[in-house]
Amino acid sequence: MEATQWKPVAFSKAQQQKSGSVTLQARETTNYCKTQNKGQPAQSVRFSGEPSPSLWKKRFLYLLTFLVSLGLASVIVEKENPDYGILLGPQAPEKAHTYQPTSATLQRLQNQVTELAHIPRETANPQQLDEAARYIRKQWEALGLQVKEQPFTLDGKAYQNLWVSFEPENPNPEQERVIIGAHYDTVKGSPGADDNASGVVGLLELARQLQKDSTSLKAPVDLVAYTLEEVHRDAQGNVLGARGSKAHVDYLKKHDIPVRGMISLEMIGFFSDKKGTQSYPLSILKKIYPDSADFIAVVGYQRGKSWVEKVTQAFAQSGTINAHPMYLPLKLEALPLHRSDHSSYIDGGIPALMLTDTAEFRNHTYHTEKDTPEKLNYTEMAKVIQGVYYFLKTL
Repeated sequence: MEATQWKPVAFSKAQQQKSGSVTLQARETTNYCKTQNKGQPAQSVRFSGEPSPSLWKKRFLYLLTFLVSLGLASVIVEKENPDYGILLGPQAPEKAHTYQPTSATLQRLQNQVTELAHIPRETANPQQLDEAARYIRKQWEALGLQVKEQPFTLDGKAYQNLWVSFEPENPNPEQERVIIGAHYDTVKGSPGADDNASGVVGLLELARQLQKDSTSLKAPVDLVAYTLEEVHRDAQGNVLGARGSKAHVDYLKKHDIPVRGMISLEMIGFFSDKKGTQSYPLSILKKIYPDSADFIAVVGYQRGKSWVEKVTQAFAQSGTINAHPMYLPLKLEALPLHRSDHSSYIDGGIPALMLTDTAEFRNHTYHTEKDTPEKLNYTEMAKVIQGVYYFLKTL
């Protein structure tokens, strides 16, 4: 086969600006040079055309690093105030971690996570998901709560979201609601103890606590169990994830229901106080956040910063667990900050965040058959739930 021959093209600066072409500098080499004089050192030449995929990738990573650094810097220096620290937002003075869950609470959490983990809940199997939905309904109805459901279809198959509501002493239909949500589906082959039986059990426990005293709430609260967070497809079959929460946002818009903000409970059960147990999607974050997996992350975006700050400050005052805010100056879906149910609300213009143990950045059983109940830390999980309860009661 005849060797490929590249012909150098020389452009003036004016021609380059007019054509918008990108020029690349050829490397000098004595081997494999693609010139008419094979084997001779290649001359430094410029070729017209698009950058290679690897160059685009490098440029994207440089841009991403720059944007993240810019976001960190913009928040860190936003106010010259001792309350503004290196953790991406105002750090309220923390109370000592005095809250300790009862043994009965810990046993209940573990039992419910175990029961859910024994129900297959794969996104591709509506019958399995219906069984999981029946379990959630049963737990809520046992508390005397009225369970609402939102049926919807995808690819001709029927699915459902479930929720329960809690109203303040003097309910007002025009008052903005607070939504706490968690998905109950799993990827194929995973029991999904952390992802996301832990979040669903968080909803069940919050319902138990709010049922005892909802009248002291200052805002109405909906606890929503979503299906189809894990759905996927693509390589241009599209669909992707968070279909259940998107359906719920569509419902809110259709019925003109005002929402103050949303919190997604997305994996809240895996913790460790050992050094080196926490990693991050970007190396720069290692210089800012702890290297032990003993905190809950409050993940959002700069435009919803005040919502992130409210939740972070409530945790700091709740005496439960360290909560560290993480957000970027703009939406970058390439990062794992936009891949849970909170993303549906953000896309719908509603302030939203994700409470998470950071998934695979500390839990190496993520999306595997080893994501099982005995690996979770129910004491720390109970503290996360109590922190959310404190937030709802003091909002």
